[in-house]
Amino acid sequence: MTTADQLDRAVADPIGLITDLVAHVENDLDSEAIRAVVATVAGGRAKSRNLAKALAIRPAVLTDGRSPAPRAVGDLLIELRKAGASATSPPVCAECGKKLRTLQRKGQDWYCGVCGQETAECSACGNVRRVGFRDRKGLPRCSMCPDHDDRDPAMVVHGLITAIAPGADRDAVAEALRRTAPHRPHYRQRVVWALEDDPRLLTGEGYLAPHRAILKFSTCCTRRMSPGSSGPPAPAAAGWSASTSRSTGSGSAATASPSPASKNAYAAEPGASRPPATTRGDRCVLTA
Repeated sequence: MTTADQLDRAVADPIGLITDLVAHVENDLDSEAIRAVVATVAGGRAKSRNLAKALAIRPAVLTDGRSPAPRAVGDLLIELRKAGASATSPPVCAECGKKLRTLQRKGQDWYCGVCGQETAECSACGNVRRVGFRDRKGLPRCSMCPDHDDRDPAMVVHGLITAIAPGADRDAVAEALRRTAPHRPHYRQRVVWALEDDPRLLTGEGYLAPHRAILKFSTCCTRRMSPGSSGPPAPAAAGWSASTSRSTGSGSAATASPSPASKNAYAAEPGASRPPATTRGDRCVLTA
C-alpha cells in the first residue's frame, strides 16, 4: 500500500490503519490487544485521524521512538510498552536519547526531565542555569536566587492608597489585604507587586487586574473604610466609591451597574464619555 493510499485510509479507518501499522512491527501483541491500546489513546475522530496520518507519513517512529512527532504518537508508544510490546520503541529524548516513560514537550519534540528544562541567564546572579521560576518582572531566575521582598506588604499598599485617598486607615488596608488571601502570603505579595506596578487597578481599571484577588481586595478595602455604611462611602469622606454589576444587599459597598439602555446610549453618541468600567458579579472596581 502506498503512502497516498494510507493517507486515504487514515481518514476512512484511522483505528484500523494504526493497528495494522503497529502489528507490522510488533510480534508480542496480537491485533486485538493492539487495537484496544490504540482505541484508548486515539480518542475522538479528529485525534485518531491525525495520529494515523502521522504514522502513515513516518512509520519508522514506531521502531526508533524519535520526535518530531505529535504528542499522541508518544502517548501511543508509552501505552504499547505498558501493554507488553517489545519491538515497538518507547519515546526517546530528542537531546540525550534516553528512553522515556513520561513526556515533556517543547514544540514537536519530547525530552527527558533533565533536558526538557529551560535554561537562561539568571537575572539575579547572571549565571546560565535552569530556570527555577520567573520573578515579578517576568525575568528568569535560578533556584538559588529567590525573589525576596522584605517590605511590609500592607505598608506598600497603604502608601499607594493614600495617594488616592489621603488619611486612609492603615489597619483597614492591612486587614483587607489579609482577607484577600488569608492562607497564601506569597500570592498576597504578588497582588501587592501588581498594584505597585499599576496603581490604576485601584482607580477604575480593576477589570485589567492580573489577579482576581485584587478585585476582592478592592471590595474589602472599600467596605472597611466606610464602617456602618450600607452603601459606598462618599467621595469627599473616603475618596473612593465602588461599583458592581449587581447589588450585594445589606452591608454592601456596591451600587448597581449602568443599565443596558444607558450603555447603549454611550455607544450611540460619538465622543460621549463612558462611566468607569465595572466587572461582573461581586467584583468591585474602585474609582477616584
